[in-house]
Amino acid sequence: MPGGHAEGISWTTPLFPPKKKEAYLTSLALVGCVAVLAYFHQSLLFMIMLGLSAFVLILHSHKDPEIQEINVDKVGVSVDDQKFYFKDIKSFWIDYNPPHTKELSIELKKAYMPYIRLPIHHVNPLEIRSIMVSYIPEKEHVRSILEDIGTWLGI
Repeated sequence: MPGGHAEGISWTTPLFPPKKKEAYLTSLALVGCVAVLAYFHQSLLFMIMLGLSAFVLILHSHKDPEIQEINVDKVGVSVDDQKFYFKDIKSFWIDYNPPHTKELSIELKKAYMPYIRLPIHHVNPLEIRSIMVSYIPEKEHVRSILEDIGTWLGI
């Protein structure tokens, strides 16, 4: 439920959509194809890694998305108990293209965790922007090919 006030705006949302059965089957089919290649190349270590990857995909596909509370205020952005302070954020972008894409993208200064993408669903993107643009630059964040493939696969 969206909620906004002078100090900030908050809402609850799952961080990822429920998995589709097709995405699960596609992921397993890809792992299966690579496993066949690994078998013909006689790589035991690679086959073990693929087996573990398949196991993780199966576990992940049965996991329901957790509902997270997101808050944007004058200090930064928080997701449940994890706080991302504006001093640690390089830029932000609101990708709003209903009905497909409605998300807040945050680029962190940390190289190992550059982007965080948060669904905004029914929250007014202009309210989020009005808070964030006062503290950090707004810069378009282009999705990478890996992100698009992961979204297509449902992982």
